[in-house]
Amino acid sequence: MTGTVSSSFDAAKWRADFPVLGQRVNGKPLVYLDNAATTQKPRVMIDRLHEVYSNHFAKDAEKHTFSQQLTAQMEEARAKTAQFVGAGSAENIVLMQNATEAIAVLAEGFSKGYLQPGDEIVLTQLEHHANIIPWLIAAESTGAIIKVAPVTDSGEVEVDAVAALLTERTKVVSVSHVSHVLGTILPVREITERAHSRGIPVILDGAQATPHMPLDLQEIGCDFYVMCGHKTYGPTSVGMLYGTSEWLARLPAWEGGSDNAAEVTFEGWTPKPPPKKFEAGTQALADIIALGSSLDYLAGIGMDCILRHEQGLIEDLITRLEGIDGVRVLGHPRERVGLASFVIDGVEDVQDVEKFLDQEYGVAVRAGDLTAQPLMNRLGILGAIRASLGLYSTRDDVSTFIEGIEHFVRQRS
Repeated sequence: MTGTVSSSFDAAKWRADFPVLGQRVNGKPLVYLDNAATTQKPRVMIDRLHEVYSNHFAKDAEKHTFSQQLTAQMEEARAKTAQFVGAGSAENIVLMQNATEAIAVLAEGFSKGYLQPGDEIVLTQLEHHANIIPWLIAAESTGAIIKVAPVTDSGEVEVDAVAALLTERTKVVSVSHVSHVLGTILPVREITERAHSRGIPVILDGAQATPHMPLDLQEIGCDFYVMCGHKTYGPTSVGMLYGTSEWLARLPAWEGGSDNAAEVTFEGWTPKPPPKKFEAGTQALADIIALGSSLDYLAGIGMDCILRHEQGLIEDLITRLEGIDGVRVLGHPRERVGLASFVIDGVEDVQDVEKFLDQEYGVAVRAGDLTAQPLMNRLGILGAIRASLGLYSTRDDVSTFIEGIEHFVRQRS
């Protein structure tokens, strides 16, 4: 981590682009540190939603003018998404509802076409429930077995620990790019290389990576990658599934409807080629277009700049947290994005901290099991408090948050 915030990065300038951040909460200026759950929305995205619905909304893929206009804008957003993640081609981008749906589509696809009794699925201890439950369902339906790579005390997943689990029965590796609890940036390129050396496909959950860091999926080399739009400064109800051309062709369609069928009879049906193969029914069209505006906005700032800014802030936040008696930060990975989770000695219900910060300081954080119960079990806790930064976070935000934690601890002593 850099340890300092780039002097050229003006978070206050970007903060002004987010209308909600001007609000007061319980009489205090809003300090929004729940960005790992969802990010706030820039005005350019909000305006684009309004513009689409106001001026030229229609069903896509028809021949009249409004439909053609909207279809072109939607496909432009697909191309922007491909460029944002370094996908190589827009044809490798499937537009879905969110990252959860994308992983579920993959798990179901592997269940139908590839997993047999005794086959193995490799996950890690730090996964979000959305990258656990679909594979539990897949294992139950196929007789496959889930194997889990451990997390070290420092919050790392070592490449060798993943590689040690790979056998001739391993059919898929599905891991987070970034931990939504510890902020750990996993060595995903190296994990992918080790898996590919044994002919095993790799799925990466990028829900916590895309808001924080530049991506190049061609360089990483993974077979699949999923993204969540609402965590990446975009609207809800839109996400991304990236897949290589080979795998998108092999994976079976997961549902059928008006938009993904090329030919239909009562004897059977033929899906369209990817990516439309996986896009059945009318999608969140305006949301998809507005996501393109959010990605333009982020690209205009620079994801490398955002990463450096947030890393400097999170290092300051962690240092100051660790200076408070009774506070324990969870994990100290070598590389992390702008989020950290912690516990406070003697606090059984961590949501008491969330409520206190909100009511007394206008600070929004997340507390609970953080949809990572297996990781909580590994850490020996029931829940944690998570502070997660965004591009608009400032040193003043960090100071207000630290003041609130100090106050909470002080009043208990």
